[in-house]
Amino acid sequence: MSMSHGEVAQAFADGKTKGSGSRMFISDDTVFSHGRHYSIARRYFKDGIDYLFNTPYGSVSTEHHRSHVRRAISGSTILIVVGCDINNAGRQYKANGKEIENVKGKLERARTRKDWHIERIEELEAQNEILAQVAIRQRLLESIGDDGNER
Repeated sequence: MSMSHGEVAQAFADGKTKGSGSRMFISDDTVFSHGRHYSIARRYFKDGIDYLFNTPYGSVSTEHHRSHVRRAISGSTILIVVGCDINNAGRQYKANGKEIENVKGKLERARTRKDWHIERIEELEAQNEILAQVAIRQRLLESIGDDGNER
């Protein structure tokens, strides 16, 4: 029996490793939209991060799927990173930095919704704090060989 999008999202949040609905499905620790080419989120549960959440895709239906998952895992620590891949932490940090500058420019010009722009800047800055820690940890681990010696 096919599940609704909300049911798929909740099943993912509940730890299920299988489940599917119309163009949205769970496989192991990842929930996908419209096929394996776009992962919405992946369970991570390391370094104080519960879920890796993919960057926006742009499709209306995929954004709808993303919102269901975001609601289902609300209250969890979520790190937004390209492709739900923790190895993209440095790349995402740089992208967030550019977006922060972009939103600051919009805030200066805004006549309304200034609070939205401020909240967005704060959200991106909080994400970058986590991303910086992850990227530093990755560089440190890369600098140490399998034998425990520095490269």
